[in-house]
Amino acid sequence: MRRDAATRMGRSPRREYMQDSRDIAVVRERISMIVRNRLGAVEEELVGAGLLDSLKAISLALTLEKEFGVSFEEISVEDMVTLTSLTRKVHSILMRSDWRS
Repeated sequence: MRRDAATRMGRSPRREYMQDSRDIAVVRERISMIVRNRLGAVEEELVGAGLLDSLKAISLALTLEKEFGVSFEEISVEDMVTLTSLTRKVHSILMRSDWRS
């Protein structure tokens, strides 16, 4: 469900992903699709492979904010060095207990 539809129905985007976000593989798959769409390819080393520069990092963070409902400020460039580090960061944000109820 898209963010706008979720918001209109009184649910946050994070809650839409709650069921699937318990499985880090599902989060990684979604992030991989986003990376492929935004950067044209998916590699484990996002920075090292030359896929990600500072402007693309901002664009990617904004896309992740829209897709997962995570705050842009919660994701740093250091979190984006690899696909695994980015997946772990987004997953940890989604799993925080302060929004689970």
